[in-house]
Amino acid sequence: MVYCSDVYFIYNNEDEDFKDYLSKKLQSDKLSVWNGETTHGQGLIDSKAVVIIMSTTSTKDQHCDDEVSLAYISDTPIFPVTRQSFVDLEPTLSFSMKLMVAKLNWMFFENDQQKAENYPVLLTSIRTALAIITDEAAENQEGQGDEEETAQAWEDRPNTAMTLREGKDFWEDKFGDATEVPWLEFRDKFLEQYKSQIMDQFTEDKVQWMTNLLYGDVLLLRKVVTKHTYEMFCRHKPNKPRDPDRFYNRLVNYAKGCIAMRGVFNMESTVRLDAIQKLGQFKTQAVLTSLLDLSADKDANTRAVAAIALGKTGIKSRRVSQRMIKLLSDEDRLVREAACISLGHMQIESAVPHIVNVWRMDIISHVRAAAEVALSLINSDRARQAIQMTKVLSTEMKDLSVE
Repeated sequence: MVYCSDVYFIYNNEDEDFKDYLSKKLQSDKLSVWNGETTHGQGLIDSKAVVIIMSTTSTKDQHCDDEVSLAYISDTPIFPVTRQSFVDLEPTLSFSMKLMVAKLNWMFFENDQQKAENYPVLLTSIRTALAIITDEAAENQEGQGDEEETAQAWEDRPNTAMTLREGKDFWEDKFGDATEVPWLEFRDKFLEQYKSQIMDQFTEDKVQWMTNLLYGDVLLLRKVVTKHTYEMFCRHKPNKPRDPDRFYNRLVNYAKGCIAMRGVFNMESTVRLDAIQKLGQFKTQAVLTSLLDLSADKDANTRAVAAIALGKTGIKSRRVSQRMIKLLSDEDRLVREAACISLGHMQIESAVPHIVNVWRMDIISHVRAAAEVALSLINSDRARQAIQMTKVLSTEMKDLSVE
């Protein structure tokens, strides 16, 4: 990936003076700052780090909220700074903003003393993040990077809401050596352990939302929770310190990803198109899961956007191909077009008969044209044979109609 700048600022126009102050300071310390040479979304994605200026205006700004979501799913380090106290700002934070930035390490610039103390901290933090990015890029270029670990890095980032404690993790503490437990028992023990922390970290009304997310997305509505499923979700790395709260922290990070994806791909999002164009670099399981969920959304435009985005990821899993094939028969013609083109770009061989059916049978000419393009993009023997056969049949039918 080619970066356009070291730092991108998320801010409301009313905070422009403070943004200019920080920007000049960072530039004087040899860091480059995005200056508007591309679209905002592209500038954010192509920058190494993000500084968000938190204020009572930016927390109410939908564009700022969208950009924070985009920064999160693109795994860009986020550094919140503010000239106001957290006590003043906290009531103005939306749920998505609170979920993603409230527990990060904020830096306060309320007075000259804090500016003198905290600017060096901000500078060092950004430089540390840039050094890590540079090292990872070098490893990937040399072929030494762990693709799976890199793809999941944003989901494994530490959650500062809780402090590590000595002792057993959640499963060991509550269920011992059991290999499976009923969902209702698991839920009750989970809430017994973490309900107060969910209420403290978020709000009381989000307890049920987190529980539903756990049951629906993580456990797939299964009535029994197995230790294997639990371990797979936690994804503990043997070379990393064991976090006793690993399951809860993993769930919180998963929730952040879901909220961020909803924010980025909402039809009113100000960064949606930039996200779609760059989504190929965000190949995480949470991105994939969220897009599959959005591809079944009630809103046809959202389904179409999700279909395009799934194609952009280039992930050719069975789940993706089956969902995209299903979208070929969607009631909305834009969704069918999007599914055709995405299947073509992904070169899904198993989709050829279904695309051929669309090419021959769809009543909308634009959809038929998209299906033909998809077959040409797949360009396999099967696809070429289907194209040739259909063209021959079309020619023969025209000849018969003339006679």
